[in-house]
Amino acid sequence: MNERSYLFLVGTTVLLLLFFNIETYLYGLAAIFAIEGITNWRVPVVMAKIMGQSDYTQKGTLRHTPDDMSEATFHPRFNFEAERMVRFVFAIILIFSLIFFEQIWFFPWFMGIMLVIAGISSFCPMIWFLNWLGFK
Repeated sequence: MNERSYLFLVGTTVLLLLFFNIETYLYGLAAIFAIEGITNWRVPVVMAKIMGQSDYTQKGTLRHTPDDMSEATFHPRFNFEAERMVRFVFAIILIFSLIFFEQIWFFPWFMGIMLVIAGISSFCPMIWFLNWLGFK
């Protein structure tokens, strides 16, 4: 499992859990993303190590820099990965929107749709924005 298929799977899971109104599992999913953000142990990497693929390559990862920002001109300001920060943001926004669900009901739906699109197209606008801010 690579990063793209994982994000596609998580996005469809979020959309299905929201459709069937199963909030308990959404809290669990937010906890998994928070743990991934804190430890930087991503589920695809851990699964590859369990399956014996010690040389886990980043095939299928998301594009970190847009086409007009080459690697030679990109210098991160923070020593923190953008994908890791996306996991923090996802967990925080998901938990916050579940607590105040009636006022901001569209945030979890929007995040689920964006995760599905990121899984399909390998481009995540949130990662692009975080790279623009200065994350690795």
